[in-house]
Amino acid sequence: MVQLKTLISRIRPTILDRYIFLEILVPFFVCLLLLTTLFMSLVLTDIADELLGKGISPVKISLYLFYLISEKLTQTIPFACIFGGILAAGRLSGDSEITAMRSAGMSFPRIYIVFIFFGFLATCVVAFTNLYYGPISARAREDFENWLKSYHSLSLVRTGRFLGAGSMDG
Repeated sequence: MVQLKTLISRIRPTILDRYIFLEILVPFFVCLLLLTTLFMSLVLTDIADELLGKGISPVKISLYLFYLISEKLTQTIPFACIFGGILAAGRLSGDSEITAMRSAGMSFPRIYIVFIFFGFLATCVVAFTNLYYGPISARAREDFENWLKSYHSLSLVRTGRFLGAGSMDG
């Protein structure tokens, strides 16, 4: 019982650990929001007229967007994690907070273990999304796109192109 209490007291994050974690978390979420919005806007510019102009229910459109966002998160989380870590380390260093922590007796590995833990959490989220939820989401998105093409066959028609083979000799 005593060993369990000492183990829990060693694992429990200190106030400085929580402070560093929050310093990483804010730029991480800002970068994640901006990058995901950017990637989603690039995709939505191609298909917005097909989704909105065909009379599809808002529930189906929101499900499609949810599946699309979950696919884009696997691309944006690693960059947002690196960006958040660099910004947090730069801010802590610029405000001389790392110097204050070092003068209080904390070592560099002890300070940066929070960065490693944050990276590990991001890796777990990306691994779950890629290995489990990603294939489910991709399959559901493809099913929706196939349904859209079969149910609304006019959405296949593009101006200046024929359906079928790409080029025809004149």
